[in-house]
Order: sequence, then C-alpha cells, then structure tokens
Amino acid sequence: MLFHRIFNSKLYNHVEELRKFGVVPDNWIWYKARVEQLNGISEDFLRDIKLLHDSIKDEEKRKTVVHLIEKLHNAVKYMMSEYSVQLKDQKTQAEQVNDLAKHLLDFLTNVNDKKIKLSFTRNDLNAVMKNYSIEALINLFRKDFGELLASDVGVWEKYTLEQHNIMVLTQFDKYFSHKTLPAGMTTTFLRTFIMLHDIGKPDAVKAGNNKLQHKFTLPIIKSVLQQLNFSDQEILISLVILDGDPLGSYIRRGGLPVTITANKINAMAMRANLSLKDFFELLLICYMCDASSYTEDSGGVKSLEWIFEFDHKNRALRFSEEVTPKILELRRILNT
Repeated sequence: MLFHRIFNSKLYNHVEELRKFGVVPDNWIWYKARVEQLNGISEDFLRDIKLLHDSIKDEEKRKTVVHLIEKLHNAVKYMMSEYSVQLKDQKTQAEQVNDLAKHLLDFLTNVNDKKIKLSFTRNDLNAVMKNYSIEALINLFRKDFGELLASDVGVWEKYTLEQHNIMVLTQFDKYFSHKTLPAGMTTTFLRTFIMLHDIGKPDAVKAGNNKLQHKFTLPIIKSVLQQLNFSDQEILISLVILDGDPLGSYIRRGGLPVTITANKINAMAMRANLSLKDFFELLLICYMCDASSYTEDSGGVKSLEWIFEFDHKNRALRFSEEVTPKILELRRILNT
C-alpha cells in the first residue's frame, strides 16, 4: 500500500492522536521523519481500534464507530491487495484514508472527552504540598474523584485505586522524594501524576477491558493538569509516560527483546521532547514506584518482590540480582 507523501504528516498526526486513546499497539515505533518519508504502512494499528467498540455503551455511538472502522479497514485492505492502486490514484486513495482516520479521531475525541471541573485549585494543591502528607493529598482528590478512588482496579490483590495510589506514593516518598529529580521535575508534579496515573482504570474495568485504561485516563489527566496550571511540557511528559509500559514489558520473565524496548523508549523520549537520559531516568522512577507498590514493602501483599531490593537505611530502591543485568544491558544500548 502506498501513501502519497504529502499526506504522511497528516497520517502521522492521526496515529499519534489515536495512540492517546489506546488503540495503537505497543510494538509500533513512530518517528515523524520516518513517516514523512514513508511509501508503505502496515494495517496493524487498525486491529486494536476494534477494542473501542466494547467500551462504548451508547448503541447509536457503537453503530457509528463500527461503521467508521469498517470503512477504514476496507480502504486499507484495498490499498494493500495484489490489485494495488495505480500510481496516479495514490493521492486520491491517500486522501481517503487520511479523511477516514480524521473522522474516526473526531468521533473518538467526542466520545472520550470526559469533562472534569475541579472543585480545588493549584493554590489548594500547593497548600497540601507545603504541609505534605499522603492522607492530605488523598483527601484533596477525594473531593472530585471519590467514586473512582473507591473503585476496584482489576488486579488479583483486589486493591482499590485509592489503596494503590497510597502504596505508590509511599514508595516515591520513601525512595525518591529526597533526591534531585530528572529533567527539573518537582515532587509536586510527580505526586500529582501518581494520583492520576490510573484514574481511568476503574472505567476500563467496568468496560470489561483493562487494555483500554489509557483511553479513559489520558483525557482526564490532561484536563486536570491543565486546570492545575501545570506546564505544557509537564502535561506532555505525563501523556507520553502513560502511553505504554516498555519497562514492564521488558522486565517481566519472557518479556520484550532489549532492542525493541530501547527503540520504544527512544521514541517516547523524542515525543516527550526530553533528552534520552532524562526521560529514561524519569521512566525508571515511575516504573519502580508503581511496580514496587505490589510488594509488602509498600504495605501491600507479596507479589513483585523478585524485581527489587529494598535498602531502608540508605533510602534506596534497587533492582534485584535477577533484573539488574537486564537494566544494565538496556542502559548500554541506550547509552545512558
């Protein structure tokens, strides 16, 4: 299948936006420069769009999105068939595919634009951070997210979102809050990010598909961070970090190959507009706090202890002897 190159920038933007709704597979690595020079493109990303169908409760909206998905699939399959379009028709066909992608994106944006009007302000958040405690921060967010915080997050440990957030905050406060953070990030930003990092997960659980959690989370976190006057860069970093879990997919036993993981992280750093070193260090902090919350060390039940070593005396969280060689190999390839 060929795309007329003048449409590739538009296609890139469509796919990047669709990614925010959780419909682009993790194994897609996108670089803008690469896409702009692209002559061919896979249809793989279309497959996961179908996951959205099950998350939409309104029957009329379901009919609309299925219709758009089928049209987009048919257009792509035609262009990839053995009767591929003639060179003179490429521009027309590329325009059709981009137009369909835009319509689908517009529909998804409308479906998932969850309006959140906060009852508290940045001044209220700053006041909590000045006399910080986990309990005070949880209480602040309960005002607007009490129902979500009390909801199940779909793990075997049966944690609620509030319980999970408390354990992640515990790990961050214990092992990282006293350190200089990468890329000039602040404890206020990271603690707020932790409070919101799984905010869409209860809705995904209710929809019957945990894979859609980012589709529900991203619109909420973007809206909340904007209302709390976080910078565009901080918001961008949040959206990129939540867009996939390359470290988790790599570290798990039998996980992703190191080269694929490195490519993913490199692509994410570029999208976040950060140096690879800063982005990787920030990603490590987020992963270690989140994953180590599933241990007794965080106050939870025993689960992921095999990944970590806990040094309470020096307030240090390290990877275990089993995992450290994998992290060192990843660092070597990333040159960080």
